[in-house]
Amino acid sequence: MVQPEERTALYRLYDASKHLLYVGISRDPEVRWEQHARQKYWWPAVASRTVEWCESRREAERAEAQAIARERPRYNESNRQGAGWNAPAPARDQQSAQDARAVEALVCSIRDGTFPPWSLLPPRKALAERYGLPQAAIDSALWHLMAKPTKALDLLSKYIVVTGPEEFPSGIHRRFGAVYALALLHFGDRPFTAQELVDRTRIGKTTVAGELRRWRDSGLADVHGEPRRGPGAPFTLRVTDAADAGACARS
Repeated sequence: MVQPEERTALYRLYDASKHLLYVGISRDPEVRWEQHARQKYWWPAVASRTVEWCESRREAERAEAQAIARERPRYNESNRQGAGWNAPAPARDQQSAQDARAVEALVCSIRDGTFPPWSLLPPRKALAERYGLPQAAIDSALWHLMAKPTKALDLLSKYIVVTGPEEFPSGIHRRFGAVYALALLHFGDRPFTAQELVDRTRIGKTTVAGELRRWRDSGLADVHGEPRRGPGAPFTLRVTDAADAGACARS
């Protein structure tokens, strides 16, 4: 007996301005979105989503192809040519030049220490304003610099960070979060304050303060002195308790 095909979701992801970012299909969209959150540098731009259920995967694939061709989502790069996304040559040339300028600008900022190893990049909008380029060019440059063999950037949870010569402890990242892993890379088992972590990683003060409280409460870090002592209180990570086998802190 032939089994009926499983229902498949057609989903659309939008930014805060209701611009369509991505169209995809999945039998379990929640799981698929978790994958996107780990793998797609543009995921932090997603502000809303819609889901339509199709009775079969084949039906969903047809609907997906039609949606990509008609609605032109920004990040369905692999489907552009098949969907007839052939822009006029002058537009392509102009976009290519802007993309190249964005790559060059970011690489220069990384090399001159403006964005040091294992620090967060500013938001995409801020980068576009900094370099006087369209945000689409910044997006293209980020994609390029996260791909091999360049790999100058990496996506860690919701953060885009500059990579360094050290190996990132991916097991720590998955278990305890990117902020903890970055703190481990920068400080190891040495004491540090909230402000030092902010200065080294460029993570916002509010996020750092919240993470430090979570680490203290969950036993991932020790605070020296009274917890109410303020932002100057030094913390020490419990590296031996947190690190996976084979992972070690880098100075």
